[in-house]
Amino acid sequence: MSKDSKKFFIKKNEWSVIKDDLLSCYLKPYFSKILNTRKPVNYIDCFAGKGKFDDGCKGSPLIALDIISECLSKSNIFSCPPVYSYFIERDNAKKLEENLKAYSKVKVINGTYQDNIKSILQNKQNENVFLYIDPFGIKCLDFDLYDFYSNANFASIELLINFNSFGFIREACRVKKVENIYISEIDAIIQIFGGLEDKDIKSEQELTAIAGGDYWENIIEDYQCKKIDYYEAEKLLSEQYCNKLKERFRYVVNMPIRMKAGQKPKYRMIHATNHEEGCLLMVHDICKRWENLYSIQVRNSAPSLFDENIENEIIDEDSTKTIILDYLKHFSSPIHLNSFLSDLFTNKGVFTTWEKLQKALRELETNKKIILERTPAITKTGKPTSFINESKKDNQFIRIWIPK
Repeated sequence: MSKDSKKFFIKKNEWSVIKDDLLSCYLKPYFSKILNTRKPVNYIDCFAGKGKFDDGCKGSPLIALDIISECLSKSNIFSCPPVYSYFIERDNAKKLEENLKAYSKVKVINGTYQDNIKSILQNKQNENVFLYIDPFGIKCLDFDLYDFYSNANFASIELLINFNSFGFIREACRVKKVENIYISEIDAIIQIFGGLEDKDIKSEQELTAIAGGDYWENIIEDYQCKKIDYYEAEKLLSEQYCNKLKERFRYVVNMPIRMKAGQKPKYRMIHATNHEEGCLLMVHDICKRWENLYSIQVRNSAPSLFDENIENEIIDEDSTKTIILDYLKHFSSPIHLNSFLSDLFTNKGVFTTWEKLQKALRELETNKKIILERTPAITKTGKPTSFINESKKDNQFIRIWIPK
């Protein structure tokens, strides 16, 4: 790598704050829900680092362990299932052990993600698994491991992956030996975004193993031929990468991570699972963060006439309703709202905010474009129910369909 990864831990940078904030916001509701399954939970940080930065800021291991402790202490379950935490780290394992010594049921694995993950997951059938995969570059992202995860008989599995899509394109251009003008453009973007490089990637075969296919070659060719620009190439690469994940996991949410609303993304966080509740929890999480970014921008600058979604595309209410109606046509019979929405976000991306989505659903119902059948249908005071969220805890269910 062209940068010393050890320097990364001197001070927690803004990009790390964003990643850890996303992880933190998701883990709280995740553990609150997953403990109710009463099955063991295995939390695995695959690239754990030191656990704490030299400036005293907590890293992802300490953040996760504090959340686990909090959720266990607040749980109303008579007998909580065990939660096992594994932290894989090669270069800073000793320091990581020191920083985690106050926590129980914690194991630090001195080694690499690729060499250890399968042995950690042995005999975890019918248990819950959460993998946080946040490498320094792209070389460690062996796509074949996703086949292993999806085929294992876990009670549930969720993956939160940091996919450095810009880094992949940078290395693909280097390996493919594109013209100097493109290398210069990439270097200029690297100066803006920073990040570690994987110059030990030597071949197209290595890139194909990381990407899960050779689709990336056509993207790089189109970029070199000026059919698309660098940012379009990054978006296409991320979409195709997620499409490959969808062949292995039912729900995949693609989340560009940026510092400011309107800014181009630095990398992609990708959430993959086979469980709709996990998908919708992550959509809630990214929507909340996106809305916070937008509100900060509005406070600090002149208000925009238009809202943008997480891909910097213009949102309007009519297009949101059109997307809902068009996608609903794929279903020939009534479907639970949560099942519909998790499918919708997986296939269309996080195209609108949660607030605007709910507003669109209500307007479509009012205008008799859709039917929302609620259970219970009547409140305790005898009035028709009007809730818009499904909640198994409160026994609230909604089925959605288009009237004939």
